[in-house]
Amino acid sequence: MEYGSIFGHGAYLGPDFTADTLRRSALSTKTYYELHGDPNAGEHTANDFKRNRYDADTGDLVFTAAQGSGFTDTEAHYGVYFAAPATETGLRLQALLQPQDVHALTSFFAWTAWVASATRPDKNYSYTNNWPPEPLVGNHPTASAIVFSMLSLATLLGGTGLLLGVFGRWRELGWQWRAHARIAFRRPADVQLTPSQRACAWFFFVMGALFLVQVLVGAASQHYRADVSNFFGFDLSRWLPYNLVRTWHVQLSIPEARWSDRAAKFSFWSLNIGLAWMVFATLFPLGILQLYESIEHGYYEARALSFLTNPTNRLLEWLRLPGDIVFIAGGVLPLLWICWCGVRYRVPFVADPESRASFLFTEVTEASVPEDAS
Repeated sequence: MEYGSIFGHGAYLGPDFTADTLRRSALSTKTYYELHGDPNAGEHTANDFKRNRYDADTGDLVFTAAQGSGFTDTEAHYGVYFAAPATETGLRLQALLQPQDVHALTSFFAWTAWVASATRPDKNYSYTNNWPPEPLVGNHPTASAIVFSMLSLATLLGGTGLLLGVFGRWRELGWQWRAHARIAFRRPADVQLTPSQRACAWFFFVMGALFLVQVLVGAASQHYRADVSNFFGFDLSRWLPYNLVRTWHVQLSIPEARWSDRAAKFSFWSLNIGLAWMVFATLFPLGILQLYESIEHGYYEARALSFLTNPTNRLLEWLRLPGDIVFIAGGVLPLLWICWCGVRYRVPFVADPESRASFLFTEVTEASVPEDAS
C-alpha cells in the first residue's frame, strides 16, 4: 500500500487503516452502549472487540449489534473520505464512488481490525500480538512482542558487526585482497565504443533519465507531507496523486553506471551529502516526534493526517529541500550528462588486438603492496 497501511506498519503519508478503523469503530460502539444507558459502556466495548466470534465451521464472523453500528458509521466515514477532493488527502480525485466498493474496502479494514484485536483461541492476545495498540479495545502490546522486537534489533546490529568482523579478519573472504588495487578511469571521449557498446549507450542514457524521473517524483511525494493541497502554486494531486507518485518513486529501479573520475567523485559526495541532509534535517527529527506522539497520545494520533501535516512537521519537511537540491543537481544530473557523452561519441571503433583496453571505461590495475601488508 503506497498510501496508508494496515496492521500498524505505518506509511509515509496516510493513516494506518487498522488503527483508524479500531478507533472509529470502538468510539461508535461505545457511543451505542452509552445511548442505551449502559453504565459499563467502555468495558463492554473492549469485550466486544476482544471476544473471538469467528465460526470455523460456517466461516462466519459475527458482530454484536453495537459493533454493527460502529461498522455502519465507519463505512459512512470512508465513503466521504475516499470521495473527497484529492487536495484534502493526496489521493486520486474521487477514488471510490460506488457504494459497493466502499463497503468492500471497509469490510477489509474491519477484518484487519478484528485480526488485530480479537484473541486467538486459548490465548489472551490477538493474532498480531495486540498490535496496533488501542486502549479503547484493550489492545496493549504484549511483553513478548516488545522483547522479541528488541532482540531482533540487537540481532541485526550484532549480526552486521559479526559479518564485518569475519570479512575483515580473513583476507580471502573480505575486501582486503583488493585493498591495493587501483581503478583507472578514462574520459568518455577517449573510449572507442564497440558496436555492442554503442547500442547499450542509449540504454544507459535512458537509465539516467529514468533515475532523474525517479528522484523528481520522490521529491514530489516528499512535498505531499509538507503541503497536500499545493505544489508551489500548482495542484499536483489532480494529475499525479500521491499514491501514483509514490509507486513510481519506489518501483523505478535503476542499475549502476560507469563514469569519469571527477564526475564520480562529485556525484558521490553530492548524493551522500544530500542524503545526510534529508536524514538529519527531516527524517530523524520527524521520527522522534512521531515516536513521542505515539507514546504520549497513542498510535492512532501518530498516524493521523492532522499530526503528519501540523506546522512543525511541515517546517521539517521544508528543511529537507536543500538536501533534495544537492542530491538532484549534484548527484543525478552529472550521471545523465555522462551517459549523454557516451551516446554522442562518434569516434569509429578499430579492431586492434594491441589496444583492447581502449574500449573500456575503467581498468583495474594492481598497485604495489606495502611490506607490512603481507
